[in-house]
Amino acid sequence: MFKKIILAFLFLFLVKNSFGQLYHMENLNVENGLSNNYVLDIVQDKRGFLWIATEAGLNRFDGYSFISFNSLNSKLKNAEINSLFYDTEDDLLWIGTKENLSIMKCSTLELDNYDMLDDVILKNITDISLGKNNRIWITTHHEGVVCYDKKSNKVKLYNSSLIEDLPNHHW
Repeated sequence: MFKKIILAFLFLFLVKNSFGQLYHMENLNVENGLSNNYVLDIVQDKRGFLWIATEAGLNRFDGYSFISFNSLNSKLKNAEINSLFYDTEDDLLWIGTKENLSIMKCSTLELDNYDMLDDVILKNITDISLGKNNRIWITTHHEGVVCYDKKSNKVKLYNSSLIEDLPNHHW
């Protein structure tokens, strides 16, 4: 009987210690260097940096501090950022803003801005994501959905006028 009591206490001690890990949570905000408290998207690159989209710029967080990019201190054309997509294959950060698409080479922090791709207007971008066959899908608020094929470097626009013949459409 005494052995069972000792084993029970030993078991309870081990169980208590195995669940005793504490997690430290911290809120990051403008007081810590974030450009704006209204965060719209977050992605992580292969170097471990967090890229944070806000209404007042792009922020890179290294775990300790922020570097902010906006239209005043970088080639970023518009600081109102809606969406981010990190392309791991090409190490590129796709930045969807209210006015255009910007693409940053993460290794050099070089930025290029695009108002259009193949005569397709890129304005008020709401999402950017990777699809099958290395296609990047860009949704816009007013223009429709843009598909960029990385292999062929071709762009195709899908909007309500192109798909109005679909059954049960709600345009």
